[in-house]
Amino acid sequence: MGMLRLDQNSEIVYCNDSWRKITGIDINIWNRDVLRRVVHPDDKQSVEHQLEALDANGSGALTFRLCKPDGQQLNIILHIVFDHEYIGEKPIRRGTLALLIDTTHQTQTEVSLQKLSTRQQAILDGAIRTIFATDATGAITALNRAGESTLGNTLGEVARR
Repeated sequence: MGMLRLDQNSEIVYCNDSWRKITGIDINIWNRDVLRRVVHPDDKQSVEHQLEALDANGSGALTFRLCKPDGQQLNIILHIVFDHEYIGEKPIRRGTLALLIDTTHQTQTEVSLQKLSTRQQAILDGAIRTIFATDATGAITALNRAGESTLGNTLGEVARR
C-alpha cells in the first residue's frame, strides 16, 4: 500500500517506497495535477466528480485506472483524508493523507472467474442430459437447462422445495 502525506500547502511531507513503485512517478513532481494526468482517459470525468465530492466531504475514496509512465495500466483505489483544524466554525486544512492500493490482480482474478463461470454455464446448458449439483444437505445448488426441462422447474423453483 502506498502512503503519501502532504502539508497544508500540498507539499510532500512523507512518501513511502510503495507509492513510488505503484505510480512510477517521481514524488518531487506529485500533486493533484499529476494525479489528473495519470488517470486513464475514460476515467477522468468520474475522477473529477469524485475529487469534487472529496473537497466537500473532507475524505473518501477514488477508484480509477492509473496509466504509469511505462504504459502499464493499474486498477487503483485511492483513499484520501483531509486533516482539518477548526478555528471557530471554519475548517482550516492542515494536511492530507493518501493511501494508494493497487487492485489490478484482484480485478483480473474477478474477470477470469466470471469468464470461467460463463464458460462452465455454457457447457452445462449445452448438455442434452440432466446435470445437477447438491450441497452437503442434499439441496440442489446447480441445474442445467436439460434438468429444468426434465423437471419442469427452474433452479430457483427447485431450490425452494
